[in-house]
Amino acid sequence: VFDLSLNSQYGFVLKMCRIPKRIGYNFKNRGRFLTHKQDLPGGFCGKHVALYHLDLLRFLDKEPRIYGLDTSFSFGYEEQKKAFADIDKDSLKVAVFPGSGDSWGGSAYFKRWPRDNFLNLCLEIREKLKAEVILLGSGSEKALCNDIAGSIPDRCFNFCAALDLEELCSLLLGCNLVITNDGGPFHLGQALGIPTVGFFGPVDENVYGCFPGNEKCHVFKSDIGCRPCYYNFKFSGCHIDRRCLKDIGVGEVFDKIENLLSK
Repeated sequence: VFDLSLNSQYGFVLKMCRIPKRIGYNFKNRGRFLTHKQDLPGGFCGKHVALYHLDLLRFLDKEPRIYGLDTSFSFGYEEQKKAFADIDKDSLKVAVFPGSGDSWGGSAYFKRWPRDNFLNLCLEIREKLKAEVILLGSGSEKALCNDIAGSIPDRCFNFCAALDLEELCSLLLGCNLVITNDGGPFHLGQALGIPTVGFFGPVDENVYGCFPGNEKCHVFKSDIGCRPCYYNFKFSGCHIDRRCLKDIGVGEVFDKIENLLSK
């Protein structure tokens, strides 16, 4: 069994089940019940986390091969119909996630590109690309999506917290581009093979960003000395109010989007 949990509980259960080969990570001695483990003294750093996982195959004497991120779903007609009920199927469609998910709780704000930047980018996309803008997010991000949607005059669809996972993936597969902060949608867009751009502040893009070699993916970041400040699975806080994200301008993002879509 491969245990990627970074906790000791699963290793203990696997040992009690008498599974002879238990492979995973040893972070803060939490891998003590595993038979084969890779030490993580400072968490994941220096390379993409997916490459860390692939490296565990060496405990089975298997040399890992790089496939890239991938996922697949089986979609029924009803999921497709609901996801695109009001959207022109022949138009350019851009999925926008202005939030940053729920995994960081009250600190999620520090992973977000500013609200006004998202709004201005959406307006540029509507005016210059004539694209449909589709706002998406979790239940805790409804107010943010409602606020942005209310400031876009037309052809903006707010599906925040309105779709289940299969419906969301069905919708994304019909989109031309995903724009998101660092979080689950960034990885989902990559895995579905959709051109994806993401904004990275506290988190190291070398570990959690674009999978190496993915030319459809692009990370926006600022090279200021204090980032990344998420290390050892902990966020150390911010005393300059997201300057690393605020320094990313709408113009440079739009130029990159045009470039990705032209390919």
